[in-house]
Amino acid sequence: MTEQDFYKKTDECISRFKNGKERYKNSPTFNMVVQMLVKDVDHYEIIDYLCQTLDNQTEDFEQYINRSTRLVQMP
Repeated sequence: MTEQDFYKKTDECISRFKNGKERYKNSPTFNMVVQMLVKDVDHYEIIDYLCQTLDNQTEDFEQYINRSTRLVQMP
């Protein structure tokens, strides 16, 4: 695939999503998924990537909550 073909296919892929251009510029996850789709990565690999990303974020958030030193006040 030539560079021009890659950009054309990327634009076509982005256009299928609501606010695709803005999301492509501002969302690293969306950007990665679009690139994977353009490169014809297996859909199951993309789903696995998204699941792993979400699991990592959940784990990071849980660790953040557990390390939080703020006191919880009950009314």
